[in-house]
Amino acid sequence: MPSTVSTEPPRQYVLKTFRSHNAEINYNSERAAFSLLRGNKPHPNIVCYYGSFRHSDTFNIILEYADRGDLEQYLQNTNPPSNAADIVNLWKGMSGLLLALLQIHGIQLDSAKGPRTMIG
Repeated sequence: MPSTVSTEPPRQYVLKTFRSHNAEINYNSERAAFSLLRGNKPHPNIVCYYGSFRHSDTFNIILEYADRGDLEQYLQNTNPPSNAADIVNLWKGMSGLLLALLQIHGIQLDSAKGPRTMIG
């Protein structure tokens, strides 16, 4: 059987470690938030949470590595849209960010009833 070579780059992860006097409290809070956000289907505009663990006196969370910087850096390094297709793509991307923010803040969209707070 011939071997298959993947053309995708290897995945990179971030290990976020908590060590302060409030480490366990902060770890539990962030882990719970990421677990809630992950839900049944992760949002493509929110960093993926892969898991967490405790080791000795540290509390650790494994996250997706986001290598494109923050929104401000992106806007500074990207030329503004110059044609109709670019403008449409910009607003599609921005709407994805807004939907991610709504999810982070626990708001569900219901087209019939409008936004409502998630009950968790």
